[in-house]
This record gives sequence, structure tokens and C-alpha cells, in this order.
Amino acid sequence: MSSAKAQIGVTGLAVMGRNLARNLARNGFRVALHNRSQARTDALVAEFGSEGEFVPSTDLAGFVESLEQPRKVIIMVKAGAPTDAVIDELVPLLDEGDIVVDAGKIVGQEVGPLSDYIAMLAISQGLSYDACQSVPTITNLMAPDCSADMKPAAITDVDMTYLRGLYKMRPDGSYMQQRGSIAFEMKKDLGGY
Repeated sequence: MSSAKAQIGVTGLAVMGRNLARNLARNGFRVALHNRSQARTDALVAEFGSEGEFVPSTDLAGFVESLEQPRKVIIMVKAGAPTDAVIDELVPLLDEGDIVVDAGKIVGQEVGPLSDYIAMLAISQGLSYDACQSVPTITNLMAPDCSADMKPAAITDVDMTYLRGLYKMRPDGSYMQQRGSIAFEMKKDLGGY
């Protein structure tokens, strides 16, 4: 165990969550641990504490507090209502820029598109891309209501246009000024001006 802040956290320590936490620790990450049943957390530390650095927590607030910022949390609980309950409890404890990975949503995704999606989310500072955009974009990858033709396998020209607009934006403007600047650059780049 360590008193230092953890680099990444895993909540949900059944077989898959437990093995993921162990793998992360064996590969040099300081891992925050949380499970609604404290016995699972204690058992993991007792049995495998020698495999790396673990930072166990007794509740979700302590778990979040044990993570360095920006926080990175992997949710490894049963998909559906249990995951939704964890997210509902977790979100008020997090800050803008923290990253939450719902492992249930990424099952079956190929690594290339998934890494492009995560990169786009991080670079654009988006809170979420659950809604289907009206153009093919990598940000549609996790949108449940998007058809397959709206979910490309890589970053598209529209995504690249957005990123060029983002890089040209003035960072000292208000949120609305920043969004307007990006939209202007995108329109210009796509021939709308």
C-alpha cells in the first residue's frame, strides 16, 4: 500500500476488475481500489499487495480523493443499472477534465477507433459524446443511437477540421467566443466563407 496519490483507479473488483487492477499495478501504476463490498478490496490487497502499489478506499468519496488530478477512473461493474448507479454517485465527486471509462461500453471496440475517440474527447475537452452528431465523426463511436455509417473507424476530415479550428482558437475568450471561433474556422476550412 502507498500513501501517495494513485495514478488510476478501478471501481468494481469482481474477477475482471480485480485482474485489471493487478495488471495495472504489475506494470508500474499506483492503483486506487474501490468496491461496494469492502471485503473484496481487503482481499485483493491481502492476496496481491506485493504485486504493486495499491491505494484502497472504503467509500467512493475516499476513492476519488485518493486519485491524482486529472483523475482517471475505470468502472468495472455489471453493465446497465449498476454502472449507471456508480456513475450517478461518482460524477458529483469529479472535476472537469477527469476521465471516466465505462468498461461495458468499450467491449468489442477495436483499439484504433477507440484510441482515436479517447484522444478526440481529451483534446476537445468534451464532457461526453453520447448524442449522435449529424456528420460522420469519431465522436459518434459511443453514441448508442448512431447508425454504423455515422461511426467511422478513424478520425475523419470533419474531425481534423474541428481540431484545426481548436488550435486556432483564442484560449482567453469565453466559452461562447471559443465555440464561435472554432465554428468560424471550420466553416472557412470547409468552404462556407
